[in-house]
Amino acid sequence: MEQIQKHKTIPDGKNHRQQPVNRRNVFAALAIGATGVALAPFMLQRLQDPDRDTTPEVLRKGQQLNRERRYSEAVAEFTRLIEFRQDFGEAYLFRGIALFNAGQFAEAIGDFSKTLELDPQNIPVRLYRGESYLAMGQKEEAAEDFTSVVQANPPDKRLVAAANAKMQAMGR
Repeated sequence: MEQIQKHKTIPDGKNHRQQPVNRRNVFAALAIGATGVALAPFMLQRLQDPDRDTTPEVLRKGQQLNRERRYSEAVAEFTRLIEFRQDFGEAYLFRGIALFNAGQFAEAIGDFSKTLELDPQNIPVRLYRGESYLAMGQKEEAAEDFTSVVQANPPDKRLVAAANAKMQAMGR
């Protein structure tokens, strides 16, 4: 697996040990909140719709399955949520992360694109989609997404750092 920066590490969500930063564990960490801590409370606040009280439960179950590396089951849970709420961008986002982790990059790109269609201001999804494009060898598309993350200058500077690292690794 490609190393982004050999001297940097991220916390492992399971046992709190440090791991080298690479594409798979960055996605896993973002999905479980290790590096995306600021995102999780925001997403959960958006789930406070009393008419759809199964949404948080299904979302949590899918995230748990993703943490356990049971990607096909996680995809199934997020698909169930999407069938219930086609307008819920985070369900597409998390299904895209599970698909990425399962190596289904084209499908992940589709879900990340749908997330952006529903929520164009969702900057982290551009990083995820860029990673997926890069995994498929589509460097121009990846560079566009990474550049858009940097240009958006989000409050979470870890997103900018990750996008810059990817651009640098691509020689841009």
